[in-house]
Amino acid sequence: GRYTKIGRAVALSGVVELTSNGSSVGSATITGLPFTTDGNFFGSMGVDMSGVTYTGYPSLNLTSAAVIISLLQESEAGPRSALADTNVGNAAFMYPSITYFV
Repeated sequence: GRYTKIGRAVALSGVVELTSNGSSVGSATITGLPFTTDGNFFGSMGVDMSGVTYTGYPSLNLTSAAVIISLLQESEAGPRSALADTNVGNAAFMYPSITYFV
């Protein structure tokens, strides 16, 4: 992936390819952001996914004061919830695009 930092704003985009889900369990996350979030997330993000199952539409959430992106699913009928390892197939692609502040 790539990122640009201007002042406190960080914009990043990239491709995440998973070729084997292995024996992972729990919530699906992407780690290793280039900078820790400031804990007051006001930004924008989008994601396109293939090989990932979800209800409604996919979304992302930055963990406060950390370097972790949580993968979520949102439906019009209810609150958003975390995607689990079982939602991510062995041949999954994710294309996140995020702007956040540090």
